[in-house]
Amino acid sequence: YVEEAVRIAGTQDPELRNAACVAWAGSGAAGSVATAYASEVDNVMIVALKDDLEFMKDVNKSIKDRTDVDKEFAHYIAKLADLRMKQDKGVDPKKLARNNQKYDETMIKLEAATESAIELFTKAEERRERIITKEFVAWQKAQHVHLKTLADAYQGETANPLQSPEGVP
Repeated sequence: YVEEAVRIAGTQDPELRNAACVAWAGSGAAGSVATAYASEVDNVMIVALKDDLEFMKDVNKSIKDRTDVDKEFAHYIAKLADLRMKQDKGVDPKKLARNNQKYDETMIKLEAATESAIELFTKAEERRERIITKEFVAWQKAQHVHLKTLADAYQGETANPLQSPEGVP
């Protein structure tokens, strides 16, 4: 059973881990440990990861907004180039001035959107690094300990299977 617990802990699908853990430990005390563990994983780990993924929506929106402003900026670059080429053919100076002003405004918007996207992306990168280097590693360690406890309880080797091992929440 310990080998099976380690195999389950090594999978990348948390739902598969929880389902396999609960299904595998069908006896009374072991089933209680498995159910408590699955609930703990959902409440502690999955909720935190969902929050991080929700934050990524803000990053994606910021990048999309910046891309939209960039398209607008490219439009004014092309428009001004076209107007300047036609300037000797009698282009309305007001039209040229208006497009120049829109170019300047769009350039400022693009700089602000770029800074915002970089700032959010940097925060997302910090979160990603924390998730990979700390949270996933801690999650795997906790899974190994809990699944070992579950395996022991299933085999009747633990006096109180509902009690977490020392040092594990």
